[in-house]
Amino acid sequence: MSTGAPLTKRVLAELLDRTGILSLDLALRRPTAAVAVNYHGTPRRFERSLERQFAFYRSHFECLGEEDLLRFVSGARRLSRPGIVISFDDGHRDNATVAAPLLESLGLRGWFMIPGGVLDDPGGAEESFDAMTWEDARALAERGHVIGCHTWSHCSLG
Repeated sequence: MSTGAPLTKRVLAELLDRTGILSLDLALRRPTAAVAVNYHGTPRRFERSLERQFAFYRSHFECLGEEDLLRFVSGARRLSRPGIVISFDDGHRDNATVAAPLLESLGLRGWFMIPGGVLDDPGGAEESFDAMTWEDARALAERGHVIGCHTWSHCSLG
């Protein structure tokens, strides 16, 4: 897009690109596709909005866990609707206390990608947020969510 485009058009294009709305639209048209949506912090003040978003995913997508995704990618599993991976980065504790219960209430599974170092020192010097603990991560895994490592630390490179 040229820099001469009206500001509102540029802002709208940037918004659509950053939110992934266009990818979701394409996926809804192709039941053989899978998309990933990503969240970071999920504070309680956004609980109603998150619940609406998760309900939309449940209505329009097949939520994929780790085994589901591996089977789909290998061709051993066909989807009746587009697939979706609902991912949470950085190990924010509100992912475990706010997002996970909402997902579970709708029968959905999340992928929680946690920097391993925050589990040893939640709320430590590297983090500026309330981070998950080992107990949080274990509880999520026991309830059927996918737990992955998102680096060891999450320090600023700036």
